[in-house]
Amino acid sequence: MVTLPLADIETAVVNAFASYLSQDTRSFELTLSGHEVEVTIELRDDRFDCGIPGYVMANTDIPALRNWVPDHIKAAGGIYVGGLAPCKTVGGTGQVNVVLRTRNVMFNFHVNLEHDCG
Repeated sequence: MVTLPLADIETAVVNAFASYLSQDTRSFELTLSGHEVEVTIELRDDRFDCGIPGYVMANTDIPALRNWVPDHIKAAGGIYVGGLAPCKTVGGTGQVNVVLRTRNVMFNFHVNLEHDCG
């Protein structure tokens, strides 16, 4: 797994969120820290699930990402504001999710972490 800096994670999230806002469910690629990174998007029931498989963020960046999300993940003129779900361990590694719930479809970006949540 490749660890990306917080700025790259934010770039991936904000680009996926733009796809959410336009309801474009096509996965796409970004160049992050010199890597061609695929941002996957899958519409599952009422969830717009996104992520960057194979790439992780340092656990120490969780507080900064939590602070960043509400200012950058907003919809409907700021009526809906995103947040960061608590860390959970998935498949032996930690994960946090950037989420935004609206009346219709939930934005859900999975951020895998270097280590478990412990």
